[in-house]
Amino acid sequence: MDYSDIDLKTLKRAVNAILDHLIEDLHVEKVAIEEKEDFYWDCPAPEIYDSSKQPVQLDAGRLSDDVGFIEAVDRGQSRDVSYNLVHIASILRYVGEKVKR
Repeated sequence: MDYSDIDLKTLKRAVNAILDHLIEDLHVEKVAIEEKEDFYWDCPAPEIYDSSKQPVQLDAGRLSDDVGFIEAVDRGQSRDVSYNLVHIASILRYVGEKVKR
């Protein structure tokens, strides 16, 4: 595999293995969003991928909104399913930082 390719099957196995570990081994089924941590800074594309210069713009995101988007995907109500990876990314980062085991 070329270093610049992201194998989605490998990504899926890794994410599933990590979530299985949290749920089955650590018995963590929910991670509470602390009110003071609900909002976060986000550097939008394409700036986030250009490390040759300092980002000019930061956007704000909200974890509780991201949860709502992924719940809509789970219910089959999301119109742009694939874009919801952006919302999942912020949630996965938050969970990773909270669990840190």
